[in-house]
Amino acid sequence: MLKYHEFYNFLSYAADIIIASLAEMEVSHRMENSQYLPTTVPTMKSDDDFENQNSNFSTSSSSGSKFSALTDPNKNGTVLIEQLQKKVELLDQKLFDIQNLTLLKEEELNELRFSHNRRLERFRALKENYNSLKDQLRNIDDTNSEWNLEQAVHHVHKRARPKDLQQEDSDAVWNELAYFKLQNKNLMWERLEMQEELDRLQVKHSHDTASLLEMRLTLQHEREDYEHLLRMKDDGKKTEMEAELKLLRRERSANQAKTEKLEKELKSFHAVRNSLLAERRSLKAEFTKLNEIISKHRIDSVNLRHHITFSNSSGSGGGCGYTGGGVCNLVCSFGN
Repeated sequence: MLKYHEFYNFLSYAADIIIASLAEMEVSHRMENSQYLPTTVPTMKSDDDFENQNSNFSTSSSSGSKFSALTDPNKNGTVLIEQLQKKVELLDQKLFDIQNLTLLKEEELNELRFSHNRRLERFRALKENYNSLKDQLRNIDDTNSEWNLEQAVHHVHKRARPKDLQQEDSDAVWNELAYFKLQNKNLMWERLEMQEELDRLQVKHSHDTASLLEMRLTLQHEREDYEHLLRMKDDGKKTEMEAELKLLRRERSANQAKTEKLEKELKSFHAVRNSLLAERRSLKAEFTKLNEIISKHRIDSVNLRHHITFSNSSGSGGGCGYTGGGVCNLVCSFGN
C-alpha cells in the first residue's frame, strides 16, 4: 500500500512540474511572437520591385517551400507544446489507473480481512463443538464402559415410527433427537465448507481483478516503451533527413553560385567572341584591300617591264607609243 501511495504522489508531483513548464513555455512563446511583430510602417513597392520579387520567388520557391517548416520557430514551439500536452494526458491517465489499482488492492485487502475474520469465527465454533464433543465422549465413557460406536450409529440411523414417539421419555424419542442432531451437524459442516469455498472464491475474484488491472497497466507500460523506442527511431531518422536536407541545401546553393559564375563567364566569352568577329571582319576587309593593291602593283610592274623591253628593242625613239598612265609617262621621261 505504501508503495502505491508513494508512486501516486510521485506521479502527481511530476504532473504539476510538467504543467508549470507548459505555462512557462506558453509565456515565452507569446513573448517571442511579440518580438517578431513589425515595428515600422510598410512602404509601397514599385512594379520593378514586384517583378524582381516574383523572379526571385520563382527561382527559390521550389527549394524554400521544402525547408520553411524546419526553420519556422512558431511551428516548433507549437509542436513542443502539443508534445508536452500529450505527456500530461498520459500522466493523468497513469494517475487514474494507479488510483483504480489502489482501490482494487484495498478491496482485496478488505476481502482478505473479512474472510480471515469469518474463518476465525468458524474455527472458534469448531473448537467449541470439538470441546463439547470431547465432554460428551468423556461422559459416555464414564457412564457406560460397554458403549459401542457401531450400535450408537445404528440406533441413530434407525428411524422410529410415529407411534413410538408418543411416549416422551423413550428410546425412540431420544434416537430421533440424535438423528436430527446428526443431520444438523452434517448441514453445519456443509455450511462451513460452502462458506469456506465462498470466501476463497471472493478472495480469488478480488485478486484476479487486481491482477488483471496490473497486467493491463504492465502491457500499457510496455506499449508506451515500444512507442517511445519507435519515436526515438523516427526522431533519429528525422535528424538524419534534416542533416541530408541541410547538405542538399548547401550543395544547391553552391551549384547556384557555380551556375551564376558560369553564366557570367559565358557572357564574357560571348562579348570576346563578338569583338573577335568584328576584328576578323576588319582584318578581312584590309586583307582584300591589300590584295587589290598588290595585284595593281603587279600589273604596273609587268607593264613597266614590257615597256622597258620595248624601248630597248626600238632604240632611241622619239616617243613612246604606250599609253599606260602615270607609269608610262614616268617610263617615257626616263627613256628620253
